[in-house]
Amino acid sequence: MLHVAFVRSTEAHGKIRNIVVDEALKLPGVKAVLTYKDLRPLLTRDRISLALPSAYLRFDVDPYVLVKNEATYVGEPIAMVVAETRCTAEDAAALVAIDFETLPVVADVVAALKNGSPNARLECPDNLVAHTTVKYGDTTAAFGRAAHVFSEQFHIHKGGGHSLEGRGIVANFDPAADLLTVWNSTQMPHRCKTILVDTLGLSEHQVRVIAPDVGGGFGPKAVFHPEELAVPAAALLLGTPLKWIEDRFENFLATVLERDQVWDIDVAVNADGCLLGIRGHVRHDHGACTPYGLAVPYNSVTNLIGTYIVPSINFEIFWCLTNKVPTSSTRGAGRPQGTLVIERMLDLVANRLKLDRIEVRRRNLIPPEKMPYSIPIKMRDGNPMTYDSGDYPESQRQALQAADWDTFSERREISMKQGNFRGIGLSNYVELTGRGPFESVTVRIGPSGNIIVITGATTQGQGTKTTLAKIVADTFHVDIGRVHVTCGDTAASILGVGAFASRQTVTAGNSAFEAANIVAKKALDIASTL
Repeated sequence: MLHVAFVRSTEAHGKIRNIVVDEALKLPGVKAVLTYKDLRPLLTRDRISLALPSAYLRFDVDPYVLVKNEATYVGEPIAMVVAETRCTAEDAAALVAIDFETLPVVADVVAALKNGSPNARLECPDNLVAHTTVKYGDTTAAFGRAAHVFSEQFHIHKGGGHSLEGRGIVANFDPAADLLTVWNSTQMPHRCKTILVDTLGLSEHQVRVIAPDVGGGFGPKAVFHPEELAVPAAALLLGTPLKWIEDRFENFLATVLERDQVWDIDVAVNADGCLLGIRGHVRHDHGACTPYGLAVPYNSVTNLIGTYIVPSINFEIFWCLTNKVPTSSTRGAGRPQGTLVIERMLDLVANRLKLDRIEVRRRNLIPPEKMPYSIPIKMRDGNPMTYDSGDYPESQRQALQAADWDTFSERREISMKQGNFRGIGLSNYVELTGRGPFESVTVRIGPSGNIIVITGATTQGQGTKTTLAKIVADTFHVDIGRVHVTCGDTAASILGVGAFASRQTVTAGNSAFEAANIVAKKALDIASTL
């Protein structure tokens, strides 16, 4: 097995005039230095098709396997060095010389959408990747009859989901088996397989993706990054197993990030501080390409409604190209941003009307008697946004009680005397979980009497294997030690979706329960005959 190190762009935006690899190739132990031109003949298409279908998209900005001629963010992979050791590969990568023509950089989403702004990508007509409006109700009438209208702007800065284990890939092509096997620290091995089949021109039976136990995912590993195609493609080209493990510098530099949103929001309230309507817009930093669709700011705006009754809303979303690392889902996929904005606006209402912030929230919370509560916003599956159950006022009461909220002012005074400044915040949050469309589970009883569970679900340290084993063991009334769970292997389970959106206990758990009950009934039928 040989080792890979990537040569990454040091320019936020630049045209590549020339790549000189001669000095790197002279280093002992270096086997190859590969660029876009070397890998392109293996690929069925010019770019990696990653943008999930959406009517909001104005144009596609899919990434390349390696930079073709225009680098669009610092850290973008331009070339890959293959060597006998990782140390040698890194030393050789430092010897690769890239001649750039520096281009104007787009770094601010507000400025990027103004007329005359330079383009983050030369191929695109402008920087507005996508646009839509989330709306229902009559906001014009709501603001017309409001006792008060309050406005604010929020800048939510960029953040990342940096898991304990970085990304990592091992790829090996076995010509005897006619099989490309890729071990990948991914949240979605079946999606990874689909993209590899599509871009490498292989058939499904020629690609196997295995996601071993992964040390944290948090969203960034649901994305298919360019390295995840470059390493398997190079393994095919060179006919040798290849290994790339992301170091922490690369993890901060080149793994997808999230947030960087600018919100302008107005809220209309009556004299009692009850919400009548919300209007405004959010400008979302999309980064330099589309790694995983348009979900993040859409989730932000739908979660702006949160746990509260909002009779009307008219809110625009602008997805803006910049010369930054591409953005995608991280720890809530945009929902915490929307929650931050509505909670701060309710604090503003409380401050301006001189009301208690707990009481303002209580007046606006969806009451339990209105459950299930639907609003006319379509989610990504086409269904209306529906709150199926919950007692939000009681949840808030219990949280405040557990936090000993009423005595905080006394505790703060004591802290102040000791020179410690303390504050306390309040927020309500609700999130859709169990996102579909499905998760596969197969349950079998082997000749040994042990139970085999195979699933398309994956594990990133959240106990997926234990959860499914417990569900199946309870169904069969056997010790959990007799249940073996295999997950994250496309050869074991031909169908699967993966780990994201707090979904696997709901989707895979229910599939495991149903499959186990079917097999248990078969076992009882056989036992009754015997």
